[in-house]
Amino acid sequence: MPCVDSNPWMVISKIPKGTWSKKNIFSIIVVGNELPRRIRRVCELFTATIYKVPESRQAVNALLSSTVESKNESIKVLDSTKSRIKQCLEELARSKKNGGSPLKSWEKWVDEEIRICGVMQKFYALEDSSQSESVNVGQRIAAKGWVPEEYLSELKRVLKRPEVMCTALYDEQEHLSHSPPTYFKTNVFTGSYQGIVDTYGIANYKEANPGLFTIITFPFLFAVMYGDIFHGSCLTIAALLMLYFEKSLVEQRRKGEMGEIFSMAFSGRYILILMGLFAIFCGTIYNDVAAVPLNLYGSSYTYPEEGSNSTNLIFNGQPYPWGLDPEWYHKGNSLQFVNSMKMKFSVTVGVIQMSIGICLGLANDIYFHDTLSIIFEFIPRILFMMCTFGYMIFMIIYKMCIDWEGLESPNIIQTMIKMFLSPTFKPEPPLYDADTQHAVQIFCLIVAFLAIPIMLFPKAIIKYFIWKAKYQHAPNYSPYQEEKKDFEMDVEEMEYHEQGGGHGRGGGHGAVGPDWTFGDEMITTGIHTIEFVLGCVSNTASYLRLWALSLAHAQLSEVFWNKALFQYGIQMMPLGFVGFAVWAAATVFVLLLMDVLECFLHALRLHWVEFQNKFYRGEGYKFVPFTLGEEE
Repeated sequence: MPCVDSNPWMVISKIPKGTWSKKNIFSIIVVGNELPRRIRRVCELFTATIYKVPESRQAVNALLSSTVESKNESIKVLDSTKSRIKQCLEELARSKKNGGSPLKSWEKWVDEEIRICGVMQKFYALEDSSQSESVNVGQRIAAKGWVPEEYLSELKRVLKRPEVMCTALYDEQEHLSHSPPTYFKTNVFTGSYQGIVDTYGIANYKEANPGLFTIITFPFLFAVMYGDIFHGSCLTIAALLMLYFEKSLVEQRRKGEMGEIFSMAFSGRYILILMGLFAIFCGTIYNDVAAVPLNLYGSSYTYPEEGSNSTNLIFNGQPYPWGLDPEWYHKGNSLQFVNSMKMKFSVTVGVIQMSIGICLGLANDIYFHDTLSIIFEFIPRILFMMCTFGYMIFMIIYKMCIDWEGLESPNIIQTMIKMFLSPTFKPEPPLYDADTQHAVQIFCLIVAFLAIPIMLFPKAIIKYFIWKAKYQHAPNYSPYQEEKKDFEMDVEEMEYHEQGGGHGRGGGHGAVGPDWTFGDEMITTGIHTIEFVLGCVSNTASYLRLWALSLAHAQLSEVFWNKALFQYGIQMMPLGFVGFAVWAAATVFVLLLMDVLECFLHALRLHWVEFQNKFYRGEGYKFVPFTLGEEE
């Protein structure tokens, strides 16, 4: 149908889809004057491209050829642009001269400049009134900072160089209102264990550092839960491989080519090797090699002779030299015996570790000359612990040292319950002489109950009289002046230490200041006393996770061995490889990955909560020296 202007239209409608455009081409032929104008407006509204179709075929072919040529030129420009961008990115990623990355170098230079500017902003100008105003001298600046004492001589030597413009170095540590930062000199081995402690909190200045004890106690508690010779050997071999290829793996991580999960495991390679070795050690105690016992020394039990009516094994009187006798495995009462042994062992380890934590609190008090805390915190705490759960550990060890064959052995848990609920009744059956045991238990109860008010009241009362004699009747004492002074010191401290932290003024070790109040002290002491008394019960029970995780590990290992490898593997020999594959996969993913992580987290929790809360404040801030090198 002819058009009014005798020219048809070709409309290309664009439908966006991602980064490409799908185009639908169609033509419109209309008659009239008003209708073409309206259709054109509708097409423009929907962002369609309108082309006027030429009248002759030659003109149409010319238009098509010019469009194709324009398209080819656009493709060439696009390819050239992509090639240039790729070339620029390759040059930024790696230089042709030395193989280094210019982008990394630029980032390093910018980072160094930011650090230098950040340090320079901490300097302040010094006013020199001795110089005449007419004399044009350079402005002098000064700054305050910390340096480890072992590096002080080296710092002085550097500052004496001719190119270093330093006039004086002052030691103003005694005049500062804030505590110094905490600095522990570590290496690549001890740094991993120190990181475990620092994740919980940085130690206060000169506070006892549990990182040294963590080197042994952390892998040992892990091994109590993970004790298995085979699995511990696999963990040790994996850690040894990381250490053998340490240089190449460090370089790989530096380049960012290492996965996040493996990078975390590689960072704890020195923790993993001790965890594996201790797991082997505890595995020898449990006599467990992937649910298979080792009979290295010959069992202490023998089977009854043929024709005998007895079905019980006969004990030859000689205990198994090391670890658990292999005859206990795969017996009807083996789980009951192993559970009792592991439960008692876990509680014993827990009470010993908590007692060490209390003694470390004594070391802090002695160092800071806090006599009140020694008398009214350490002594009642250790007495309370020893007279309750320490006595329970004594009964466990004493009971293990006696041959109860033919005798009625007492139940330790029932004895402890009756000790607190029925102290007037004699224990029945007794562990040792009934009268002596009754007297000892009464004495332990009296000491434990007297320790609670000693922890609660005397320290606060004595501090109140010290504060009253020192500050309340002092001449010219004004609480407003002290508050103003404290506010100014806090402002100075906040301006100097932007990272913050619990590094307040040194009054946390028994000191009595002018702003001390009896009510605050009683609340604090009461909270600590209640926390300690209840914590002794809850923390001791928390160590039972050692028994629970060890039981879970042993049972999972036994199930995988009996079901996957033995029952569906060896007995079904044509399909034995399937059973072996299932056992290997379960061992790797469940026992060597998931269980390792689970035992690791539980050991971490025991150190943070059950051990460190007995002495560790963790309210300090870390010493971060200024350096232009790469941060670890």
